[in-house]
Parts: sequence; structure tokens; C-alpha cells
Amino acid sequence: MKKDLQLLQILNARILHDLAGTIGVVDNSLSLIGTSTKDISKKAQSLAIEESANLAKKLNIFRLAYSSADLGEETSIIYLMKLLKDFLSISTQLKLELEFKPGMIFLDSFVAKIAICLVMIASEKMHFNGKISFACSNDKDNIFVKIICDATKNLVTDDNSLKILTNEEYPQIDIKNCRECYVNNLCESVGYKIIAHTKDKNLEYNLMKM
Repeated sequence: MKKDLQLLQILNARILHDLAGTIGVVDNSLSLIGTSTKDISKKAQSLAIEESANLAKKLNIFRLAYSSADLGEETSIIYLMKLLKDFLSISTQLKLELEFKPGMIFLDSFVAKIAICLVMIASEKMHFNGKISFACSNDKDNIFVKIICDATKNLVTDDNSLKILTNEEYPQIDIKNCRECYVNNLCESVGYKIIAHTKDKNLEYNLMKM
């Protein structure tokens, strides 16, 4: 219980950290509207509108990724696709390809949370630059998700991240690895595992039943 509380507290700090930059830009932009020259005020208004939209995209994907869910609860594939497209559209240098098995309408909510977190983790390791291919299929009750990342520059190297995701180790939780620890807990809750590979500019996550 103590470890769960620690993860919750640090994960909350991470979420606030991820939102702080965008909120700061909106706040600063609003303070310039009507109080500066006409040109600066116009630019500030445009920036405030743009960053407010980005803030809404982040909040929407965080809501699905980090909210509570009951075992057996499902998430609409269409909704999941929209969240991923909206979130990754914040960076104009990051492209997304989505592929779902024909006939798939819903996805287990725990699996959706894991997949979203993996995409968020991967996008940062890619410096938000390159292409992410997201493929999802199912065989009866077994769901398989493959995420392939091709970055335009070398990935942020962090062996610790992969070891946590693949359940090779579970170190002291901190603000850098709390999302990986959260994903590890989700996988354990629904009996899934992650197989990951990384090299230079390429990263691959495979999510499947144990």
C-alpha cells in the first residue's frame, strides 16, 4: 500500500510537470493581451488560443491514461484514435500511422491505457521527431499491440526505462520513471507483458498476453 501511495504521489507530480509548461504559456500570453502594443497583443492572443487547444489535447489523453477503470471496461477504438492523433499533432515533426484489425470496435480499457502511456513515453524518447506506427489486432480475447518508432535522431537512451517496462527490474520510483512503473502495474493487473527492443534511432514495443 505504501508503494502504491508513493507511485500515486510521484505520478501526480509528473502529470502536473507535463502540464505546467503549456499552462505557463497560456497564462503569460493572456497577461499580454490588451496591455502591450497591438502587434504583440495579437500574437499573444493567437498563442493563447493555440496553447489552450494543446492543453485540452493533453488533458483528454491524460484523463484516459490515468483515470480509474474497472476490469472488463472497454474504450472505443475511434475515441482512442482521436486521442492519439490529437496528442501527437501538438508536434508538427511527429507523424503517426494507425492500423487496427478490421472489425475491432472496442479495446480493453487497461490495454488502451498501457498503449497510450507507451506512445507518450516513446514520443519523448524520439524528441517528438520522426514517425510512430501503431498497430493493434486481436485473437479471441487476446489483444496484441505493436508500436514501432523511427526517430530522425538518436533516441534518448535509458536502459532503466526498458527494464521496468519489460519487468526485468522495479527500482526506486522517481519522477523520471513513474510512468514506466505505472505501466508495469497495469500490465500486472491484466496479465499482459511488454517485449521491447531499441537501437540508435529505432524503438519497438510489443504488448501481449502473458
